[in-house]
Amino acid sequence: MVIRARTNSVVGEFENFGKRTSFPSQQLSAMLDEFRRSMLRLEARWKTRLEIEARECEFKAQQTQPAGSAGEGRRTGHRCRANLKSLS
Repeated sequence: MVIRARTNSVVGEFENFGKRTSFPSQQLSAMLDEFRRSMLRLEARWKTRLEIEARECEFKAQQTQPAGSAGEGRRTGHRCRANLKSLS
């Protein structure tokens, strides 16, 4: 979500720059389209990394949790899911 907001901010600034300086619109459009795609790829990589980390965290929490206990491990797993959810 943060990456998208920053991307939109940067794109908006460059669109304003293009209007102020009479930058060729087709060239600016192509450059901004590529920038958007780059940012989408970056966002996807981060989301994948965080999903992997959340799964690892949940796995570790399950391994540390004693059988039949709803102790600390369970809270850790919940925290991992909450961190992953904050990306959306």
